[in-house]
Amino acid sequence: MMYGAELSMFYSLLQVVIIAAVALIYFTFIFPLLIVAAFYIYGEVKATIRETSRLEKMTKSPIVSFLQESISGTSTIRAFGYSEKFIQK
Repeated sequence: MMYGAELSMFYSLLQVVIIAAVALIYFTFIFPLLIVAAFYIYGEVKATIRETSRLEKMTKSPIVSFLQESISGTSTIRAFGYSEKFIQK
């Protein structure tokens, strides 16, 4: 459901499209093609972004798991006196 600002922006966009369609008759024929192309490109880019995000997370995973293990094991490291050795690592 649209509210104040969103509804106002929608009507402004609708006005621009109608005025452009009346002023430029070619716009009436090209605009639907542009919308279809935009949705197609969005679908292709969405899959690429998803794959890139997955690869980035896989790359960072060893670092994150090392930090999590380090944080959870700090009491054990201190108990056995390996603090300095661990900091050097």
